[in-house]
Amino acid sequence: MRCAPWIALLPCLVAAGAQAADNRPVLAVFNVEGKRIKLDKDLADALADHAAALLTEAGSFQVVPRDQLKERLTQQKSASYQACYDQSCQLEIGKELAAEKSLAIQVIKIGSYCTVNATLYDLKKSTTEKAATSEKANCKDEDALLTALERAIHKLALPSGAPPPEPVKARGPDVAALPRPVPEPPRPAPAAPAAPGVEMIDVPGGFAWRGCNKGIDPDCPEDEQPGKLLELKAFAIDKTEVTVAQYMQCVSAGRCSQPDPAAMQAASSYGFGYAYSFGGAAGGSGGVGLNFQQPGRENHPMNGVTWRQAREYCAYAGKRLPTEAEWEKAARGPKGVLYAWGMDPPTCERAVMSDDENGEGCGQGGTAEVCSRPEGNSPFGLCDMAGNVWEWVEDMYAEDYYTKSPGADPTGPRSGSQRSLRGGSYKYGIKEMRASSRSQYGEEQVADDIGFRCAKSL
Repeated sequence: MRCAPWIALLPCLVAAGAQAADNRPVLAVFNVEGKRIKLDKDLADALADHAAALLTEAGSFQVVPRDQLKERLTQQKSASYQACYDQSCQLEIGKELAAEKSLAIQVIKIGSYCTVNATLYDLKKSTTEKAATSEKANCKDEDALLTALERAIHKLALPSGAPPPEPVKARGPDVAALPRPVPEPPRPAPAAPAAPGVEMIDVPGGFAWRGCNKGIDPDCPEDEQPGKLLELKAFAIDKTEVTVAQYMQCVSAGRCSQPDPAAMQAASSYGFGYAYSFGGAAGGSGGVGLNFQQPGRENHPMNGVTWRQAREYCAYAGKRLPTEAEWEKAARGPKGVLYAWGMDPPTCERAVMSDDENGEGCGQGGTAEVCSRPEGNSPFGLCDMAGNVWEWVEDMYAEDYYTKSPGADPTGPRSGSQRSLRGGSYKYGIKEMRASSRSQYGEEQVADDIGFRCAKSL
C-alpha cells in the first residue's frame, strides 16, 4: 500500500485497515421466459439485458454480467440458458456466481394481452423476496412489452418515490440494440495519433488467472485473495512503459501538462518518493527525482505524473489506461505464472529492483531505460512488468475487491480514494516483483517511482 504525502499520512494509515466496502447485494438477472407465448430469443435476451441495465443504473445492486451468466448456464445439462427458469436452477447457478439474489422475468399471455412478472429471489434464504406485475400490454408490440418490463422493474427494485417510466412513443425499430448492463472500461475520445515508435502487444481474449495462487505462492496478502480465473476481452497494451521522450511529444502538442517539480520535491522530502508497502520491503529514502527534461533519460520511464496526467497522455495517444485485470493478464500470461518471466526468483538480470547486494535500482539508485532487462519479459513479450516504476491503472483500489468482483472484464470498485498501482519499482524487493502484487496511491499524488503504460480495446 502506498500513502499520500505527509499531510494525509494518518488518515491513510487508518484507511489501510479499513477500506471502503461495497455492500450492495450481488444480483443475477436470468433470461426472460414466455408463458403461453413464444418469445423470439433475441427479444428475450434484449429484455433481460435492459432489465440488468436498469438495475445497474439504479445502483441498488451489483449486477452479474449477463455474458458471464449465459456462459455458465450453457454448461448445464440442458445445454441452454433458456431452460433455467425454476428457482432451484437459479439457486444453484446464482450461488456458483457468488450472487445473493436472482431476478426471474416472465411475459405471460392472458387472452389477447400480456403482462410482465418480475420475481426477486433471495438465494441465501431460498425464498421469494418480492414480486411485481405490470399492467396489460399488447403482446405483439415490442415497445409496449418494453414499457411493461420497465414498470415491473420500477415496482420491484428501483428507489421508492422515483417516477414510473413513461409509455414508449418511439424507441426505434430494434429492441436488441438496448444498452448492455456492464460497460467496458472508458474509451478515449478521438485524438491525435499515438506518438511514433510505440509498439503495442495484442493480448487475446479468454481466461486468465488473477490474484495470488496459493498453489505456487504460500504468502498471499489479503488484497490478492481470492485468486481465480477471469474472462477478459481481447485488448492491446504498450510493450514498454511510456518514456520521457514520448511524454514530451504530448507536452509539445499542448495535450499534456508538465509534471510538477515542487510536488515531486515535497513527496521526496518526506519519504514519499518511495512510499511504504504494507507486507513488503520498503524502498530506501530519497529518490532519483524527475526524469523529465533530464539529459540522457529520454528513454527512461516517465515518472512523477499523477493518475490524471497518465490518463491525459493515453487519451492523446488514442488509448486508455489498462484495467488492473488487463495489466495482470499481460504480465502473467494465460498460465498465471508467479513472476512475469516465470517461476524463477527475481534478480537484477530480470528486473530493475532493490536487493541486498546492489541496493536501489540494482545499483543505479534510480530508473533504467525501458526494456533494459529482456530476461524479465512477460509471456506476451512486455518489458518491465516487474520493477523500474510502479504503473498506474484505471481502477479504484479496494482491499476486498477480489472477494466481490465480477468474473468477466472487471473494472474495479465504483468509488474510493486511491487508485491501484501494479508492477513494483526500482525501490522495492522480491515480494513486490510478484505479478499479483498490488499497491495504491492518491490519484493526484506523485512519486519518482510511479509511471504508466497505455492500452486499448480490440
